[in-house]
Amino acid sequence: MRRTTRARRRAGDAGAFGEVFEDHARAVYRHAVRMAGEGDVAEEVVSLTFLEAWRLCARVEPGGR
Repeated sequence: MRRTTRARRRAGDAGAFGEVFEDHARAVYRHAVRMAGEGDVAEEVVSLTFLEAWRLCARVEPGGR
């Protein structure tokens, strides 16, 4: 993830979080489909994953992964 995107995301910029979603949602979905075996369940997993990521993004330490 680009450093500027991280800083914007930590500052609460929804646009930056949208970039994170666009960059990673497909991979999260594919993994969820493999684990759950169903597309509907995988979509719910993606939604919950990124909701929790948004909720916790202020806790991410600068320079952290």
